Amino acid sequence: MAVNHIDELKRENLCLWLQSLAKDKHIAELKAEKKATCRWKCKSSAGGFSVDDFWITECGKIWEFSDGGPKENKVKFCMYCGKKVEKE
Repeated sequence: MAVNHIDELKRENLCLWLQSLAKDKHIAELKAEKKATCRWKCKSSAGGFSVDDFWITECGKIWEFSDGGPKENKVKFCMYCGKKVEKE
């Protein structure tokens, strides 16, 4: 009986240790994701800045503002991927 109890405790400790490792990995991934950015590049269909300007996101989407750009419209995070916007 004592051996089974010891084996059970070992298994429980191993499970707790593995859960701790998984949690640490998840926290590290969240921290890395928080630092990640999505670069936005302005493309103009008319040459120079105009209302026809559109923005291509690093995550592969296109966004058009009716006036101004990300800064003027107070865009801080990409509405598609959720990362912080960084203008090129």
